[in-house]
Amino acid sequence: MLSVLSYRQNLDLIKKSLLVNHTNLVILEANNELSLLKDAETGTRGFLLTHDSAFLLTYTNSLSGIPVSLHALDSLVEEPKQQQNVKKLRSLTISRLSVLRKLIGYTGEPAGLQQLLRQSKAEMDLVRAHVALMIFEEQRLLRLRTESLNSAVSFAPTINVLLAGFSILLLIFAYFKILRELELTRSLQRQLITSNDVLKKSNSDLAQFAYVASHDLQE
Repeated sequence: MLSVLSYRQNLDLIKKSLLVNHTNLVILEANNELSLLKDAETGTRGFLLTHDSAFLLTYTNSLSGIPVSLHALDSLVEEPKQQQNVKKLRSLTISRLSVLRKLIGYTGEPAGLQQLLRQSKAEMDLVRAHVALMIFEEQRLLRLRTESLNSAVSFAPTINVLLAGFSILLLIFAYFKILRELELTRSLQRQLITSNDVLKKSNSDLAQFAYVASHDLQE
């Protein structure tokens, strides 16, 4: 019974450890998504200020990484609330990249550029706020899962001590049982030896009686 309990306890520890690790992965990937969007913004602003296409390399590299990061987030999150948050983040990201594309290709009046820049800032603020919300939720889950893991870890030694104690008691019980069986075997052997001696004496007396009776009949 205790061995089964210990086995289940170990499985529970593994499961809770994986949940804690999973939560950390979600937080890392959410930060990675935000970092990629920041890089895209940095490349865009650098190009607008200098008209140097070298800045667009940062923008282009970010574009290739953003869908990968979103897909990773989508596959990682399990809570329904966070799944909805990932969908919203995807929508915000599409809108954000659309504004950046407009900025890169803009050739109109300065007033229009200023409007696009304000829209870009507003879009990025929304992304930052939403990623912060997602991370806050994951941190809440992380606290709960870490507490659960710590509780399971603190309980594990108790199970191991009980299992060890039970094993020792079982060994002691087996030891005394074997001693009792050996003593019983020795007692039976002594009784058997005594019975054999009695039987031998009876056979000897019977043979002596038969000899005397046979001798008397011959006379």
